[in-house]
Amino acid sequence: MLIQCTKALLRKMNVSEAELKLAEGQEHLTQSLMAWHASIVTLDRRKAVVLMNNETRYSVVIYRPTPKDYAQMKNLIPEAIIMALRMEGVSEDVINNYMADAGEIVFSKTANK
Repeated sequence: MLIQCTKALLRKMNVSEAELKLAEGQEHLTQSLMAWHASIVTLDRRKAVVLMNNETRYSVVIYRPTPKDYAQMKNLIPEAIIMALRMEGVSEDVINNYMADAGEIVFSKTANK
C-alpha cells in the first residue's frame, strides 16, 4: 500500500529520505486502488490526518493523533481503513482481500500538487 504524504506529515512522522519510495508515475499503477494520499489538517482547532484513496477519492480521518501515534502511523493507517470499511458495511472477506492485496505500507512524497 502506497501512502503519499505531504511534507508536514512526513516531518511529524519522522520519516527519513532513505525510507521514502519514489512517487513519480505511481498514479498509473494497476494497483492504484491501493494508493492513498495523506495530509495533516486542523479541524476544530485539533490536528487530524486525512487519507484519501487515489482512485476512488474515499476518505478516512484519524482525528487527534498523539505524538506517539505519529510514530505508529504504519499500524494506525491500516486499522483506520479497516474500521472505516467495516462502518460502511463492507464484508470482512472483501476487507481481508483488499488488505492482503495492498501489502506492506510504504511512504513517499506526493507526486505533484
